[in-house]
Amino acid sequence: MDTKTFGGITMQLKETSTASVVSFDASVLPPNVHIPDFIAYNGSTYYVTNIREFAFEKCDMSTIDLPTDISYIGSCAFKDCKNLVNVFMDKSVATIDSNPFKGCISLQNVRITAETPPAAPNDWENISNATLEVPPSSQSAYSSTAPWSGFKSTIELTGEHFWYKGIRYFLKYDGTASVTGFNEDEMDENVVIPSTLPMTPSYTVTSIADRAFQSGYWDYDTKKWVYTSAGKIKSVTIPGTVKTIGEEAFYCCTSLKSVVLGDGIETIGRESFKQTGLISLNIPGSVKTINYSAFSSCGSLVSLTLNNGIETIGRNAFSSAKITKVDIPSSVKRIYLHAFRCNSLTTVTFHEGLEYLEESAFAYSAITSVTIPRSVKEIDGNPFPLCFDLASIQVESGNPYYNSNGNCNAIIETATKTFISGCKNTVIPEDVKIIGRKAFSGTSPEILVIPNQVTTIKEYAILNNHNLKTIIIGRNVSSIEEENFTTGDVVTDVYSYAKTPPLLGSSGVFGHYVSNVTLHVPASSISLYRNADVWKNFGTIVALPDEGITTGLNEAAPQIDNGQLTIDNASDSWFTIDGRKLSGKPTQKGIYIHNGRAVVH
Repeated sequence: MDTKTFGGITMQLKETSTASVVSFDASVLPPNVHIPDFIAYNGSTYYVTNIREFAFEKCDMSTIDLPTDISYIGSCAFKDCKNLVNVFMDKSVATIDSNPFKGCISLQNVRITAETPPAAPNDWENISNATLEVPPSSQSAYSSTAPWSGFKSTIELTGEHFWYKGIRYFLKYDGTASVTGFNEDEMDENVVIPSTLPMTPSYTVTSIADRAFQSGYWDYDTKKWVYTSAGKIKSVTIPGTVKTIGEEAFYCCTSLKSVVLGDGIETIGRESFKQTGLISLNIPGSVKTINYSAFSSCGSLVSLTLNNGIETIGRNAFSSAKITKVDIPSSVKRIYLHAFRCNSLTTVTFHEGLEYLEESAFAYSAITSVTIPRSVKEIDGNPFPLCFDLASIQVESGNPYYNSNGNCNAIIETATKTFISGCKNTVIPEDVKIIGRKAFSGTSPEILVIPNQVTTIKEYAILNNHNLKTIIIGRNVSSIEEENFTTGDVVTDVYSYAKTPPLLGSSGVFGHYVSNVTLHVPASSISLYRNADVWKNFGTIVALPDEGITTGLNEAAPQIDNGQLTIDNASDSWFTIDGRKLSGKPTQKGIYIHNGRAVVH
C-alpha cells in the first residue's frame, strides 16, 4: 500500500482501488476542504471510501465536503477542529465511529443525504448547538435515533450539492443555486460565476453563501489570522442574477485584484471582501446596503465608484482603503462609523439626500474641505476627528438642524448650540453653549478660544492637537470632561477666565505636560486654582485682572458680527487677551485679538 498526499490530504492507497484519508498537511490545506471522489495515480484510479480515526485532528478548516463514496468515518476524525462550521456528507455514509466532533466548538451545520441514519455510538459532543439537514423522507428517523437526535434541530434538506469547474453549488428544489465552496486545484484563477448552471433542469445562481471562498482562518492558539494557499483567486465575475453575497464570502483572498459585480446584486454581506487585493471597485446601484467591513483592509484599493441607488454605507465599509476621492451619490442616506477611515482620502463630495453621519465616519482621512448638505438631519458626534489637513467646514445655508454660523468653519447643532466639529481654521461663535465629544480631536487652531457662553466641554473634545499652543477658556465653563487638552508639550499658555476652577474629568485632562505651561487665572481666584486638583500642577500660575474680562472680546464693544467675525466697525481693531482695546497695532510681542481672531503678534 502506498501513502500519498494530494492537495494537502494524505491518503493510503489500497490494492482494492480504494483510498483512506489518514492525515493532512496544515501548510497547504485550505479552510474549505473538498475531498475528491477519486485519485488517479500511476495509471490507476482509487475511490475515497473512508476517513480514518483522528485523520483531521486539530485541523483549521471551516468547511469539509466529503466524497460520494465515503462509507465510514473513524472515531474522533475531526477532533479539536475549532474552526469547523460545516460538514457535508453524502448518501453512502453507513457508519460513523465514536465522538467525531469532539472539540469542534464552532460547529453549526451538518448536512447528510443518506436516507437511513448511519450507525454510530451515542457519545457525540458539540452537536447540541448545530443544525442537522436530512432528506425530507428521513426527518422522523433522524429525529428519533441517537446520537442524531442530539442536534439542536433537524430540518429537511432543500437541495443537494453539485460541482462545476471546481466550484461547489447547492442546488435547491426551487430551481435556484447558491455558491457554497471551491476546490482550488480544480478551479480557474479567474473565476466566472455563471448565471445559470449548464444542466437539465436549469438552475439559476442567486447567491454566494457565507464564507464560500474564504481563504483564511483564526488560529486559536496564536490569536492571529492565518492566510492559506487557498487565496489564489485573481479575479471574479458575479452575474446580476446573484442577489446576495454572504458574510466573509471572499475574506482573505489576498490575490483577488478584480471583481465585477453584476447590476442586480442587492446585498454585500459583512466582511465579504475584507483583506482582499482589490485595486478598483464599481458598486452598482442595485446594492442598497454595504455592510460592516465589506471592503475594509483592502490596502490596494485606489479607485471607488458608488452608483446611485446605494442607501447605506456601514461601519468600516472601506476602512484602510487607499482611495483619494469619493463621490457619495444622492441616494445615500446614512454613513456609519469609520466607513471611510482612509489616510489617502483627500476629497469627499456629498449630495442633497444624505441624512445621517455617524461619529468618526471619516476619521484619519486627509480631506481638506467638506460641505454638509441641507438634507442632513442627524450628526452623531464629529464625523471628521483626526483629519489633520481639514481647513474648511461648511454647512449649506437652509439646513434646519445644523449651521456654520458666520462662516466659522465648523458644524453647530442649531437647537442645542452644541459645537459638533471644528478644524484648524475654526472660530467658535459666541453663542455656543457646549463643545461636543471629539469636536477638535486631532485638529484645532494654534490659539483656541472657548467663548463665555460655553458651560461644558465634553469628553475627548479637544485632544491630540499637536499644533495647539494657547488655550483660552471662557468665564462660564464649569465642567471639562475626561481626556481633554491632551495635546503633548507644544502648549505654552492656558488662560482660564472662570473664577471657580472648572470641574475636571476623572482622567486625562491636560495630560502630563502642564508642569511646563503657564496658567493665567483671575487674580481673586489664584489661590483656588493653586489648591484644585490638576490645576495646581501647572508649572506657573499667574493672575489676570478681574474686571472687563471676556475671552478676548471687550464687553463694551459690539458683539461679533457672525458674517464678518469682527468685533466692531473698525477695519483694524486690536484688543489684549484680557479685553482691553488698543489705540493701534501692539508694539510688544504677545497674544492679541485682531478683528475678532486670536493671533500671535
